[in-house]
Amino acid sequence: MNEFYFPSGVQSFPLDIPKIAVDDVDLWRSIYTEKKGPIEKTAINHNGFSGAWVGLDIYHGPNYSTSKDIYTANYYDCSKIFPNMFKTIFENIPMDINCIRVATSIKPFIPHTDFSIPVVSLRTILHEQNEVPTFFYVNNKGEKIYQTLPHSTNTWIYNDSTMLHGSDKLPNKSKVLFMYYGVPNFKKIRELADKSVVRYKQYIVPVI
Repeated sequence: MNEFYFPSGVQSFPLDIPKIAVDDVDLWRSIYTEKKGPIEKTAINHNGFSGAWVGLDIYHGPNYSTSKDIYTANYYDCSKIFPNMFKTIFENIPMDINCIRVATSIKPFIPHTDFSIPVVSLRTILHEQNEVPTFFYVNNKGEKIYQTLPHSTNTWIYNDSTMLHGSDKLPNKSKVLFMYYGVPNFKKIRELADKSVVRYKQYIVPVI
């Protein structure tokens, strides 16, 4: 059984997995600069906005289907170019991955949910220029609670269905996110949660 699981009362937590990093930074920058383009929304869903990203799909698995994806992005397969990074991803991200989408926001993201059904979302910050956190959740008082990460990992997981999330856009600053799409492995998520919430207790965002 692969039943939905997320720790009770928890909105998000860092994953106790190795840092995800490109094998060759200069080569990555060259590829991303040349190949990235607008990430376009191709279908209307419940949150009703688009046009906030540029980016690039760097991996499509055998089960990836454009008909199931409400966004489109340029595609350039990087799985053979950065083998060490992809080895880290495939060995540690608790998901049968269909798509890895790299995204850079070009304007603020208003508070929203990505899905209208319970879904867990996984994100990695590959590159960060901001001196302060910009990814946030909104509590029941309408206050922003910012996601922070320890130095030992750059990946976190959050429950898309419990609290709205969004992102600030600071002037002349950017960040590069990896967004993972596929089928979550809730057995692995449970195992990772058991150790991650202990090791990174001070970084947990509670559901409030």
